[in-house]
Amino acid sequence: MIIPGVYSRQARRTPPEPPMPSGLGITSVFVAPDASDNGTTFSWKDRISGNIASQTGAGRAVISTEYGHPAIDVTNMTQVLKAQVNLSTRKQCVWYTLVRVNTSVVAGDPESWIYQHGTTADATWGTYQIYGNNVGKFKTYKLAAGGTGMLGTRDLNGGARAFSRVLIGPFDIDASQEVCDSYGDFDLLVTEDYTQVFSTGTFNLADLFIGTKSDGSAPFKGKIMGIVGCNRLHTLGEQNQIRNWLAYFAGTDKMESVAFAGDSLTATPGFPGWRGAAQTAYEADPSLDRWFRQVGRQPTTPTFAQDYCMAIAGQTISGMKTQFQNDMGTAAKNIQKWHPTIIYLMIGTNDIATNGLTGFDTAYGDLLDTIKSLEPNIKCVVVCKIPPRTDNPTAAANIVTANAVNLPNIVAAANGRGIKCMLSDVIATTTPWVTTDGLHQNTATNNLIGPRVYNELVTVVRPFANS
Repeated sequence: MIIPGVYSRQARRTPPEPPMPSGLGITSVFVAPDASDNGTTFSWKDRISGNIASQTGAGRAVISTEYGHPAIDVTNMTQVLKAQVNLSTRKQCVWYTLVRVNTSVVAGDPESWIYQHGTTADATWGTYQIYGNNVGKFKTYKLAAGGTGMLGTRDLNGGARAFSRVLIGPFDIDASQEVCDSYGDFDLLVTEDYTQVFSTGTFNLADLFIGTKSDGSAPFKGKIMGIVGCNRLHTLGEQNQIRNWLAYFAGTDKMESVAFAGDSLTATPGFPGWRGAAQTAYEADPSLDRWFRQVGRQPTTPTFAQDYCMAIAGQTISGMKTQFQNDMGTAAKNIQKWHPTIIYLMIGTNDIATNGLTGFDTAYGDLLDTIKSLEPNIKCVVVCKIPPRTDNPTAAANIVTANAVNLPNIVAAANGRGIKCMLSDVIATTTPWVTTDGLHQNTATNNLIGPRVYNELVTVVRPFANS
């Protein structure tokens, strides 16, 4: 399918700042555009209280940029940067922080911090959070008076390929803090159960330490674009309001969630395969327009920081349907939390190898109906033609037929049922197509596929999805 018109990478606009969410108990707002540096003193003003975090002389924070928007780079900061915040004598609070980890972070670098603790008058409580350290961990702590105790860690999957992300740290004085279970690239948070620790005390006046521990050590290896503090916990919908508002300060007011779905042709050849090559092209794009992130299952042992997808080796069309039902139909799987807005679907080679084209159209149509029922607000499903294979002549011939007849009919029928689909031949027509076994493409082919997929996402899929 050819979509008229080409998305211009030069047409990137900077929309006006959206209004701040209201009615959410917001007590502190630090956003990078409000920071200033007169050549001697760095100052960052809290929009709510008017309190100022400041530093003078060498070792202060640097006002930089992140995808065209202001950002506070604290990588080489050696001074303490703090401001007093007021949580209005409440038992709960939640902090949202928009950050980007440096691409140069390596093992052995200091961990990265947002640190908050109670004043002397509120000595019964204190909290600090560690964001994006060199091993990609998100840690939450709670401090009793004079003591410490780590309550949990979560894999951040950050490191060299981390994009800007909103991290969410909720705390409840009566029940300990809830530990983030999902985060990264403006992800929705789903909180876990928590264990009661304290039953006394309130959150009131406190010092918010930004970018380092309270003694100025272990600076965050990256940039901070925004911090929002609230004096109560939030529902998922309320979290989403603040997350999307902060997203503006990362250079985009809305990010699409792209799920690459399929079988081993997407999941494994030359891991991370063409998905990694597409991500590399994305990061190298001089437009700096960060408008999407890859989402999907979190790998058990991630070796590629953006390795999120919905692809499993050996997958069939009916298996893909079950996978979507499992991953989008229950809160237990990460994909449910991310709600993909674009699905890039390449499936069918295993079905054709086993059953030819018998039942192919019905199964594929059922899969698309399932996706729509699970994600009614999905913007677009990209149905990819199936790549060629030489290991099975009968399957190879049926793939030619499927690409020419079956898949175009399936896409047309799905659009007729109100499922917004487009047909793509970008992967299947990549040349030269070189495999390792007559089926799975080799690394060189993956490196050709990746930039082609990224270019299609920018020039065709994005405008089609938003048309």
